[in-house]
Amino acid sequence: MLIKNKLIVVTSLLLLISICNAKFYQELKWKQMDEKVSDHHPMFFKIYLKHQNLDKLNEKVRDVSSPKSPNYTEYLTSEEIMSIIAPAQESSDSVKKWIQSYNPITIVDEIDVLKVSMSKKNVEKMFNIKIHKFEHAIGGFVLRSLEDPAIQHKLKQHIDLITGISTFPIIKDKKVRENQDILSSSQPTTGLNILGLLGYGLTSQVSFTPSCSPNCTSMTTNPVNVYIHALNTVFPQNIQTLNIQPTCTNKSGVVNCQATFNSIPFLPSQVSIFDTITQESTDYPYAFISTPVITPQLIKDYYGVPSGYRVTTNITQCVVEFESQFMATSDLDAFFQEMGLPWDYQLSFVGPNNLTNPGVEATLDIQYIMGIAPGAPTTFWSIYSNSTFTSEGVDDILSWATAAFSSSNPPLVNSLSYGIAEQYVDQFLGNGYLQRSEIEFQKLALLGISMVVSSMDSGAAALGPQPPMSQSCAFLSGGYPSLSPYVTSVGAIYFTPLDQPICYESVTEGGIDCFSQPVGEVGVSIDYGMQWTSGGSFSNITSTAYYQVEAVERYLSNYSSVLPPAALFNKNGRAYPDVSTVGHNLYIYYNGAWMTVDGTSASAPIFAGLITILNDIRLKAGLNPLGFINPLLYQIAQDYPEAFYDVTVGDNRCGIYNMPNAPTCCPHGFQSTPGYDIPSGIGRPNMQVLMDIITKY
Repeated sequence: MLIKNKLIVVTSLLLLISICNAKFYQELKWKQMDEKVSDHHPMFFKIYLKHQNLDKLNEKVRDVSSPKSPNYTEYLTSEEIMSIIAPAQESSDSVKKWIQSYNPITIVDEIDVLKVSMSKKNVEKMFNIKIHKFEHAIGGFVLRSLEDPAIQHKLKQHIDLITGISTFPIIKDKKVRENQDILSSSQPTTGLNILGLLGYGLTSQVSFTPSCSPNCTSMTTNPVNVYIHALNTVFPQNIQTLNIQPTCTNKSGVVNCQATFNSIPFLPSQVSIFDTITQESTDYPYAFISTPVITPQLIKDYYGVPSGYRVTTNITQCVVEFESQFMATSDLDAFFQEMGLPWDYQLSFVGPNNLTNPGVEATLDIQYIMGIAPGAPTTFWSIYSNSTFTSEGVDDILSWATAAFSSSNPPLVNSLSYGIAEQYVDQFLGNGYLQRSEIEFQKLALLGISMVVSSMDSGAAALGPQPPMSQSCAFLSGGYPSLSPYVTSVGAIYFTPLDQPICYESVTEGGIDCFSQPVGEVGVSIDYGMQWTSGGSFSNITSTAYYQVEAVERYLSNYSSVLPPAALFNKNGRAYPDVSTVGHNLYIYYNGAWMTVDGTSASAPIFAGLITILNDIRLKAGLNPLGFINPLLYQIAQDYPEAFYDVTVGDNRCGIYNMPNAPTCCPHGFQSTPGYDIPSGIGRPNMQVLMDIITKY
């Protein structure tokens, strides 16, 4: 509701509370401008009020989500939840009275969050700060303070978090690996250097800087030879593609060339490129594996979903987008048509969507959640972020969680494909942000909402450019929001017949030819032929989730010999991912053309679509939807081990190849093992089994 403006003069001792850390604005690539801002310029900020009875909230979530509980899936309404945890009336009244004394334009009261608009001049008075204009390196501006808000001492006990005053939006790279963009990295710029590789099975593409770099005067460069040497000595094979004329472009003064060559499907190979004129050559420093492209039908076939399965109940699903990631319905129509999927889909929108400016992330998300679970009413939920970067910010998962809870009919299954290294959450988003997120996730769980998140594409150390990722191998810590015990974290795997450790041994060590075996799956990692590594680790902030204690303890006990040194990770932390699905070479229709993408950003909407199918079966049987599914997943893994394909090959010591300002690999990471492991969780869902037993709980 809106609170009418009312001026009340309040004098009180002001104490500084470290709500956030504005001093990091330069690291986030924001620059303070000299331009004067009008005193009347409106600002928007949020005040998150402290809840009551959080112990009861935790108990209720466990009660409705534990499959052995008599109250399993007996969810509460939002009104019932707030009747338990709503802030004390004193808290709400005190904070609103404080706000009103500074003549706000509006106050929107959402019980535990107050959304306030106020003139710049009054914001400065209210928080005893000075507001400046800041511009970002890629454009857009915000009004922020270099000092953290000062609040009245007597109000401290009522407030969890204030955003929009000294918190700066994080503008970062998407986690989806846009395969065209892998080919445009600009790291090495001198001489012949391989920038990246894309595999399509029998053919592949290499991106490289030519021998003339950085002084090329023409886009017509020397022909090259590409040599492939299979590293698997059980199946020795060499292929050469000769006298290839590259296609080159000039991007920001850097000449980038591509050449298509013949490759060996599935076999780890050494790739070399040779300039036929200068006689210069270079090798790709890691093994490379080329695999065919993937479609929704192929995924469902491998995972055991009956051909032509279509959701027929009113079970709902959603993809959540940030950073102005939009989708084009024309792309979705073409995707459904060319993939042979039913055209009469149900799609609704929450938040902005620019049909003329689609993003790869959003396109991937919507096409694969709907491709996996056709027929399900689907929501495209976009969190508002315009060119001025409002206080909603970028990647504001907390904003979505509070909005979803307040929604009259939130989607039952939600896929989110964004994240940052856990150590930067409170540092950049505001002290208290992470803890408040946990509460909001619990509220959604108690509503019966499934929240599926990607485990990030950055290995065990969350490697990547800062912000928001880590640039150090000194500690293998977690990523947000995967570190939350109330979300389902999904890692990435890829299809290959070489899915057993014996397939990678030499002949002298007993290695066998696995090339003609049935297709299985391997964890995505640079060490196993990919250009990036699926994320997974132990959180250094949140504890091992209650439902995964037994699985994690077995992993730590049975496979201690292959674990990183104990000093590098917190064995008592929340372990993630929980499950894995395919995340490599997904075929999408983007901006009027076909392309392949990689990433745990692909894995999350795929798993979300699979949950929707299971929900559909439960609703047909008169049962409630699965809601917060993690306790059930780990219970099923014990009761029906065959319900999950066990991924036993992979490791995650690396991050992303050729990523600026970050190491590609660390000395240590986690290895795949039988049973639960960090690279792949409890494994990949076997839908044939799950669809049969899901009504038994």
